[in-house]
Amino acid sequence: MAKKVGPTGARTAGGQKLGDFAVDLGRLLGKTQARAQVWMKQREAIAGQLAHVRDTASHLLAELGEAAGLRRSGRRKGAARLLQDARTAVTRGAKRTREFTASQRKAQSRRMKAYWARVRKAKKG
Repeated sequence: MAKKVGPTGARTAGGQKLGDFAVDLGRLLGKTQARAQVWMKQREAIAGQLAHVRDTASHLLAELGEAAGLRRSGRRKGAARLLQDARTAVTRGAKRTREFTASQRKAQSRRMKAYWARVRKAKKG
């Protein structure tokens, strides 16, 4: 039996199914967007609370340090040297890694072969 054609020229059965699908998809996407917005607001609220806790803890630790007389002023000894070392490391580039010579590689190879032979022997016996 042939499908009826509606006033717009679209087949009513297929067009209705497509329209229902579009409505369901729009509803699903709308709910998903609303849930994502709620989650983002919750995340922002949690981040704000954590920042408040961090600031409060920092303030209390500073007060505790002052009360105990442990607060230090200025840089620590050696801080200038560490800062200078960091600056020169950046300007020089990365540290060069150490490399084995051919004879060192061969000796290491012999040591490792002997090691694994002992491991296999101990495993068997």
